Amino acid sequence: MTGLKRLVALAVTAVWPLQAQPAHYSVKLRVDFERRVLVGVEDVELQRSGSAELRGGKGLKITRQTPDGTHFEYEAQAGRGLRWQEDGNLAAMFDCSAWMVCDSGPHYRSTLRLEIVVPVSGGGGRRAVGPGRLTRQFRSAQGEHFVFEVARPVQSYLFSFAVARLVRSAAGNFEVWSVRKAGPRVFKLFAEMYRVFRAKAGVDWLDSQYVQAFGSIRGAGQEAAGTALMSQEYLEDSVVVRLLAERRRDGDHDRGVCGTSPGPRGL
Repeated sequence: MTGLKRLVALAVTAVWPLQAQPAHYSVKLRVDFERRVLVGVEDVELQRSGSAELRGGKGLKITRQTPDGTHFEYEAQAGRGLRWQEDGNLAAMFDCSAWMVCDSGPHYRSTLRLEIVVPVSGGGGRRAVGPGRLTRQFRSAQGEHFVFEVARPVQSYLFSFAVARLVRSAAGNFEVWSVRKAGPRVFKLFAEMYRVFRAKAGVDWLDSQYVQAFGSIRGAGQEAAGTALMSQEYLEDSVVVRLLAERRRDGDHDRGVCGTSPGPRGL
């Protein structure tokens, strides 16, 4: 067994081979802060071509499933791809098999409906920030529901989200969720970033709105499907001022506005 295969075996507890490919995932996650688990229900829509392997991560405990591999009920514990902080905030990044059953191969693309339920009692005012677009938010006896839709097929490692205490700031096409309100300099930096990347790419964004979440969970940040998850320190005045100064100094250099890290990163 090669080193890569050993790593995959350690990270995955269950595999469901299919003579089809997943076209759409519909996932509902209920956050249990007391037990620090996600309680999930998932349905998978298949397209009858090719083959794939649905995988569940090491911390994913399946409680019920259908024989055809299209319906799963489970609990997801912290581990690779799902991080809980001591303050109760959590982030799911890169490895979707930590919190759902999926094919995480980079050559497969699927759409997603993700509903995250945050209990009002015990939730501490936290909210969810997720991939794609927030299409609905409502409250029920279960808690506050956040429904996200990824309408264009993407790789499943882009299905990332966070649940944390965040406040909203917005300007134009930019929306920021952060521990503290984002100031005007932040949006000036984002506008400059967009100008540079738009010039390099030669095309507009696929989505008109771009969401960034900055929080306190330690670990690597991620550019996800229509959302970026990063550390709050990227919004600190000293970092924003320095990045703006670097943009003025470097002009349209290929490094863009993101060439300098402020230090330890995380969400």
